Amino acid sequence: MPHPKVKISDNSGNEVSVTSNRLDVNAIVASENITDMTHGIVTVGTSAMQLDGGTDTYDVSCKRIDMQANSANTGDIYIGSSNAIQADGDAGGIKLSAGDFYSMDIDNLDEIWIEATTSGQKLNFIYFT
Repeated sequence: MPHPKVKISDNSGNEVSVTSNRLDVNAIVASENITDMTHGIVTVGTSAMQLDGGTDTYDVSCKRIDMQANSANTGDIYIGSSNAIQADGDAGGIKLSAGDFYSMDIDNLDEIWIEATTSGQKLNFIYFT
């Protein structure tokens, strides 16, 4: 069965054709409003911590974040909310092995918690405002 075709307009009134099983209109709108990006690297330990390493809560409004487990990592990193991650994955979260990449639309970086199976793992990230 062919995918449905949907026509939408961007903020400038330009028509955009999209073919998809699912159309995420919020992602389209958010990406058009991005005006800046900031990058960083955080060292992840074996206890749950906020993205910033637990030092200043990274209370930063944003629209999107891209995260990648450093390719030199020897352990896995789990990403989730404060009550949904454990280094063994039993409580959920998204598992990133070395080189794996994950993106999410989110309104504040302080909502992102991380934990690793082995101490000293690196998580590279870019967030968009």
